[in-house]
Amino acid sequence: MSTIKSSAENLTLNADGSGNDIKFQSDAVEKGSLTDGGVWIGSTFEPTGDTAASDNAAIGYTAAEGLILTGQGSTDDVTIKNDADTTVLNVATGSSDIEVSAGDLIFGTAGKGIVLGATTNVDANTLDDYEEGTWTPDLTNGTSESTNTATYIKIGRKVFYYVYIDNLSYPSDGEHFLIDGLPFSARGSFYQGGTIGYVGDSDLASQGLMVLTLGTYIYFHRQDGTTNRALNNTMDSCANLIVSGSYEAA
Repeated sequence: MSTIKSSAENLTLNADGSGNDIKFQSDAVEKGSLTDGGVWIGSTFEPTGDTAASDNAAIGYTAAEGLILTGQGSTDDVTIKNDADTTVLNVATGSSDIEVSAGDLIFGTAGKGIVLGATTNVDANTLDDYEEGTWTPDLTNGTSESTNTATYIKIGRKVFYYVYIDNLSYPSDGEHFLIDGLPFSARGSFYQGGTIGYVGDSDLASQGLMVLTLGTYIYFHRQDGTTNRALNNTMDSCANLIVSGSYEAA
């Protein structure tokens, strides 16, 4: 049963079909329809006007702004959900902040990032690299009888590293003790600094060592300026060593 009613300013279309209640056709080709639940089904919908602050929910368009979504709710003004009816992204009522309510922010192209402190895509302001993991320390002129622990965090070009070595046997006097295996090569041909966190040997701790980074190596230098950069052969053979530091990657 279908009825059409009109008044001075209103037109009412009422239909009761088994499928869509109202269909819109042109040259016998269906262009869209309204279901009995009030859902519009069509290939495209092209708004031609702007939205207003008083709109509860509206889709608009202007030449300058393009597609416009406007909403007005008690909790959120705009809510985007997935197929499971879970809120994924929303704009709180009266707010200009965008909240990712579920999931992560993922870029579809590698090497892209978030611009911080600038309004254009400037390399100096783009955070496009973050990584954390473990690495395997390779000892030169020294041995360790225990499993070593080594981790890193990389933010942009800055690499923060940590290494713990247990039961370390130091080299003989005159040999340079190195730790190789840093996850990223250091930038430039100059030393970058690090820190000793803990040395489980009183002789070594009293020498005041400097920890420097070059390439993928951690170097140990005496601060007294001597050319002998080795560790003393009188040191204990079962000492512990904790080193942490940071450097700029190439």
